[in-house]
Amino acid sequence: MVTMWLSWLFGLQEISMYSKVVSCNVETSWSMLLVLQATQVGFCCGLLAARFNRIVVTMNAMRATTARHLGNTRRLVSRRLCEVAAITVATSCFLLLAPTLVPCRDASLQML
Repeated sequence: MVTMWLSWLFGLQEISMYSKVVSCNVETSWSMLLVLQATQVGFCCGLLAARFNRIVVTMNAMRATTARHLGNTRRLVSRRLCEVAAITVATSCFLLLAPTLVPCRDASLQML
């Protein structure tokens, strides 16, 4: 994203991995700008993955603590079922509402 702003700021030519052509051939054009963008995306995804792993470890420690306190009882089973239901509802809501956040655009071949 930073490289996109820099290219806009300095008026550099917009570079895309996929150029629009009349036939269905796809041409790739590589530049250091694209490599920098891919590096930034990889770095951000790595940070997000590390944070996600940390959250999972913390949640598992909390679940183990509650399981020790509750023992193998109905309260533990109902609590686990509520966790599964909450995750299912949250995931379903995200999957249903996420497409409404971004308007639809025509594909590159439809714009020709």
